[in-house]
Amino acid sequence: MFQVDQTLPVHRLIQYCRTRWNSIYDMFDRLLEQRWAVAAVLSDRSVTTLSDARTLDLADDSWIVMEEMLPVLRSLKCATTALCGESGVSSSMIYPVTATLLTKHLPVAPGESEKVAEYKQTVSVSLKRRLKPDEVESAKNVPFIASFLDPRHKHLKFANDALRDAVKARVKARVKELLSALGADARPEITEDSSSSSSESARGSSAGESESARGSAARGSAATKRPRYDNKSAMLTLFGEEYHAEEPVTPEMELSHYCDEKCIAPHLDPLDWWRVNETKYGRLAQLARSYLCVPATSVPSERVFSAAGLILNRLRSWLHPDHVDQLIFLNKNN
Repeated sequence: MFQVDQTLPVHRLIQYCRTRWNSIYDMFDRLLEQRWAVAAVLSDRSVTTLSDARTLDLADDSWIVMEEMLPVLRSLKCATTALCGESGVSSSMIYPVTATLLTKHLPVAPGESEKVAEYKQTVSVSLKRRLKPDEVESAKNVPFIASFLDPRHKHLKFANDALRDAVKARVKARVKELLSALGADARPEITEDSSSSSSESARGSSAGESESARGSAARGSAATKRPRYDNKSAMLTLFGEEYHAEEPVTPEMELSHYCDEKCIAPHLDPLDWWRVNETKYGRLAQLARSYLCVPATSVPSERVFSAAGLILNRLRSWLHPDHVDQLIFLNKNN
């Protein structure tokens, strides 16, 4: 009734839960949406007593803090949503998302409140300490290599020059390790064009052999006749098969060609891109299979295999955190 009177969406309030990421953002967002409906309920003595209203009513400063914190929390929710996806590539998103947060969403803006500035600084320091996005040693990390093998982020615009060079060197070393493990270069050195040229040459050679056979028979019957050459066999005789063979593509050349291509749009699926270009970048495609399958977080596996995931299911996901802790304690100490 109060929501209809205030022309507000008919939504229920959301409560913060320690076991659910971003629930504090959802709580703030819903409270701000329903602020005047909440105020109407608290001021109606037929619904809320005076003592309860004094306990539940929020000061204006609290509403201001929620409103100021909402953009920061929204950016963090978008980041965690992107990293926790299970149906697409996520590990390659770790450093691009972190760099975007640090450069666009977490810098303290002029005029921001002290609480918001303190929160932004705390999150920034924590991200830099955990992920070390500016240190060259991070080039060995799986997420950095995955970012390079992701055609959306392969230019590594979020990294400095030293990091880019280190990542490329690491990828080159991993390609050589992969080839050594296979015992030989499993990727054919001749491209599709050269293969078609070779098959064309083979057909020309067969035609030439047939023509030679016919010529021999003709010479047997009439010595004055000369062998006939069609255009294909004549060109093959002049230039030879080696003329059409292309130079072998080395790992360095493949890496350079891959870097020269433009990045695809962020919303496109990198796996679709690799399906199309797998034959073009065979060595890198094998490496991409090893890195792009790694999840960015352990959330999906924890939902399935952890004690909390085994004890709690979707129907019990709204249990109070204290009850969750008690259930897990009993499960591990029975």
